[in-house]
Amino acid sequence: MGGCKSSFYRWPNKAKSLIEKENQALSEHIKSIFEKQPGPCGTRTIKRALGRLGYQVSRRRIEELMKKAIYAVKARRSLKPRQIQSIIYLLAQTGGIESLR
Repeated sequence: MGGCKSSFYRWPNKAKSLIEKENQALSEHIKSIFEKQPGPCGTRTIKRALGRLGYQVSRRRIEELMKKAIYAVKARRSLKPRQIQSIIYLLAQTGGIESLR
């Protein structure tokens, strides 16, 4: 394997790095924010809430921490142009387009 036994047995007892400690604290904050939020909350909502607590964290890092903690939010799909056109067509057929103006 290429490693000595003493390193193998010392590995589980090694001290956590600063980043691991920060990630642990952030994960706890993310969990509390996620549970307090009444509706769906994604990385942007969590980023704003963490900013109010004094943390400056990227959305990518928040996303990775959410994946590890299994806090997943179903992403919204954007409307494609053809879907928008079909919605406008349906509104025009039902007379609902006049109420939008």
